[in-house]
Amino acid sequence: MSLSMRAQVLAITAAVLVPIGWLMFQASVATRREQQQSARAEAATAAGLVAQAVSRQPGDADAVLAAALMTLPAGSLIAVTGHRGERVAGSVPPVDSSYLTAQVPSGDGGAVTVFLPESLAWERTWPIYRRNYLLLLGAASATVLVMVFMARRWRLAMRVLEQQAQRVGAGDRLTGPPPPMPTLEMVSLQRSFTEMERNLVSLERQVVRQERLAAIGVLVSGIAHELNNPLQAIAGRAELVARDPSVAATARNDLALIQKESARASAIIRNLSHFSRQQDEPPRPILLCDVVASVVELRQRELEDRGVQLVLDERSRAPVLGVFTEFQQVILNFVINAEQAMAEAEAQRPRALTIRTFDRDGRAGCEVEDTGPGVPAEDEPKLFQPFFTTKPVGEGTGLGLSVSYGIIHSYGGVVGYRRAATGGAILWFDVPAHQ
Repeated sequence: MSLSMRAQVLAITAAVLVPIGWLMFQASVATRREQQQSARAEAATAAGLVAQAVSRQPGDADAVLAAALMTLPAGSLIAVTGHRGERVAGSVPPVDSSYLTAQVPSGDGGAVTVFLPESLAWERTWPIYRRNYLLLLGAASATVLVMVFMARRWRLAMRVLEQQAQRVGAGDRLTGPPPPMPTLEMVSLQRSFTEMERNLVSLERQVVRQERLAAIGVLVSGIAHELNNPLQAIAGRAELVARDPSVAATARNDLALIQKESARASAIIRNLSHFSRQQDEPPRPILLCDVVASVVELRQRELEDRGVQLVLDERSRAPVLGVFTEFQQVILNFVINAEQAMAEAEAQRPRALTIRTFDRDGRAGCEVEDTGPGVPAEDEPKLFQPFFTTKPVGEGTGLGLSVSYGIIHSYGGVVGYRRAATGGAILWFDVPAHQ
């Protein structure tokens, strides 16, 4: 059964204070017994003194008792008895009364008995009782007040966190600085809520962007299909005209250029159509050099416009088992990250992008090196985490490298980063080669 925080605080306070109160009560009882023993010891001392005085003055026992009673607490009694037990002097208390008794033998074979009232021990113990229970009451009151105050603060903080969670669930956004929390644990929980909210916002933007990309993919696929036919007609007509012997040599050069650029445009459209496909494809053997070629066709014009020198070092000959578009997406993400990194570098810094493929120890891999500023050391561990990005708001989702990480790992591969000799970044991956 769940209890409210206030009820739990009160229950904990009671669970702590009740045993303490019981221990204090037991200590008070022990103190009362000690006072009783102390009173009996006093009575024994007084009885001994009276016995000595009576032995010295046997005929004046009443005077001796009267003098002794003046030194004892009020209500005390002294009785002197003979050797046969008969009362010689003094008086004894009623049978139903409560006294602390001490008896000492006298010199003539009799005895002297001193009776001190039972209330004497209580009177001496009561100040200790009162002090202890006042301390307990004060400590209990202070503890309850502090716990109730803290419980109220915790309850209000938990209500704020609950409202924040409900607001995030409803799609609202956090406005203004978060309210202060009373404990470090609640601060940590609040940071988790805030981080979750940021992730949800990024995920929502990514979903919207993916929907737009999906729509663009459908549009690109349709445009590619529509453009491919006229391009084929242009290339075919240029080839037919070039075969005409009456065409001048200068015109043949122009026709060759038309054929070359038409073929290049057809390859770009084919790659765009290939990249925009959304249907699942079964893994098949592919060559990384073919994937690199398709990415270069897609980005070569952009690289030229940005003044980036492209260097290809293709040494991989082993096929890998996978989906062409997924490997294309991975390498394209690496290339785009390299382009953006070099765009942020100093203008006087040379811009070069190197794509290498390699075979090593039964694995095939690819790495993309840039001459940008590299990744700060503190950001390297977070490089492949979802939603992590160093780009300004609105310019990056932080999902490109994390998606690439997931694709490569799904094929049993490894993804990594290291700093280049030029200070730039090298993003790389390798996967098992297909036998």
